[in-house]
Amino acid sequence: MYKKTTVIILFICLCFQSYSQDLGQNDLEFQKKPLTQLEKKFIDYYFLAEKNKLLEEYREAVQNYENCINLNPEEAAPYYELSKIYLYVFNDIDEAEYNIKKALLISPSNKWYNYELLAIDGLRGRQDQQIDTYFQLISIEPQNQVYYFKIIQLLKDLGRYKKAIKFIKQSEKKFGQSEDFLRELWTVYLKQDDAKNAEKAAYKLIEKAPKNYSVLAETHMYFSNYEGAVAAYLELLKIVPGHPSALMALYKIYSNNGDIKNEEKYLALIAESQLINLESKKEVFYEILLKNTYNKYEQFQALINQALLIHSDEPLFHLILGDICAKQEDYDEAISHYWLSLYTGVVNDEYVYNKIIEIYWQKDNMDEVVGVSKEAIDRFPLSPVFYYYKGLALANQKKHTLSIEVLLKGKGFVFDNPTLLSDFYSLIGDSHNNLNNFKKSDEAYNAALKHNPENLLVLNNYSYYLSNRNENLELAKSMISRCIELTSNSPRASFIDTYAWVLYKIGEYKLAKEQIELAVSLNPESPVFLDHYGDILFKLGDIRRALLEWNKALALDKNNLTIKNKIKAQKLDE
Repeated sequence: MYKKTTVIILFICLCFQSYSQDLGQNDLEFQKKPLTQLEKKFIDYYFLAEKNKLLEEYREAVQNYENCINLNPEEAAPYYELSKIYLYVFNDIDEAEYNIKKALLISPSNKWYNYELLAIDGLRGRQDQQIDTYFQLISIEPQNQVYYFKIIQLLKDLGRYKKAIKFIKQSEKKFGQSEDFLRELWTVYLKQDDAKNAEKAAYKLIEKAPKNYSVLAETHMYFSNYEGAVAAYLELLKIVPGHPSALMALYKIYSNNGDIKNEEKYLALIAESQLINLESKKEVFYEILLKNTYNKYEQFQALINQALLIHSDEPLFHLILGDICAKQEDYDEAISHYWLSLYTGVVNDEYVYNKIIEIYWQKDNMDEVVGVSKEAIDRFPLSPVFYYYKGLALANQKKHTLSIEVLLKGKGFVFDNPTLLSDFYSLIGDSHNNLNNFKKSDEAYNAALKHNPENLLVLNNYSYYLSNRNENLELAKSMISRCIELTSNSPRASFIDTYAWVLYKIGEYKLAKEQIELAVSLNPESPVFLDHYGDILFKLGDIRRALLEWNKALALDKNNLTIKNKIKAQKLDE
């Protein structure tokens, strides 16, 4: 315990001595002559306050600094220390300001006291007072250019542009014309919308350093002089080949102007640049991805591949290539790029999983659809669409019981989306129908229509299955009629076939014949349509034509025993 206290006291003494050397003639300092009792008491309180502060005993520190002030109110240091505690510990700006102003009355030339006042005025938003304080600091340290630039910035913030220009020119007389002062002058002219003087300042900066063609380019950009900006950026590229800002700006100018040739040229330079950082490249290419405008570039895929040569692990570029390859139906290549963009956060991985599943569906690879959907469900268990994909793939594999299990679980995560919920029930109904669970399939179809009365697949399938079972034929007719009505602008052969079949089951053979002939005209290679056509003709007594259509159907579906038996029966009758 003794050693710890000794260290603290020594530290306080060293700090106090170091600090007191910076206070000046009128501030607290150690005297060579013997100390009076009052001075000793003052120092004791001051050391105690410093110790309290070091130990974070701030209330006690305040009390001891105030004891110092009571002993010697003309000493500035205790006021300064109190100001800091009130400001940074107690957040009491009023007390902090009171004490620092007391310190400055005693010692106006102490820069640390002035810094403290700057901080307080900054918190209060008093920029005028800050300007005054910086002028005071200039009187203390006239060669410190930081103070000059702070005043310039404050004058700009206050919109006092004329005063800012005058002060900049005064500063240039003192220190000479420099790039920094010229840049400040240039920014003020911009804020004044003074194109002529801003351009003059830019040319003076170019005289200082040719790389400042960037300033001239920015000037032209600011005043929408894009032709002048292009010329300045091209000059900059001569001086600094591959200058990142110039390449990026030229790309954006040509993009905005619809100059695709030059736009693509600078996009290529951006892609292959070693100087442009990855984030800037990603911003450019991500915007193209979002707008889906990359088809306008002849060499866009080559550009992305070029970017990947430099940034081989960048998932955004793999994602873009995945989209491009998918549109080109280069599915294997698309999938490889999509996998490389997963688990990266470049976009929501749900999007990527959707794209991969869509491709496997196009490839009729139901095993992969099931596998990828399962992985997506593991990562996004509340996203119902992946349950739907998995259920759909299982149904296509004729694993209807498993499909129903997945779909029943997934539909519980569908909120505020009646269309999707209807699709879930539709697929559940199809699977139950395939399992001959007709009561449950009907319940599912009714639920699907409750959530979406215009679900075309349900209206068609439910009608067809009822007609095959010879049940509720009027309901079947009503539903398929509605389906035909909804698709009148773009007729679908399968829906028209269902309509013909329902009419056949009801006994409306002539109308059924009209509809089946329309369906066959839309799709003459469907064995199901031709089979139905034969059945309808048979009911109308046209046996010869019925046999003709059945034989066409059998030629397309050679193993169909039902059609074979129909043909065989007619031959026996003959």
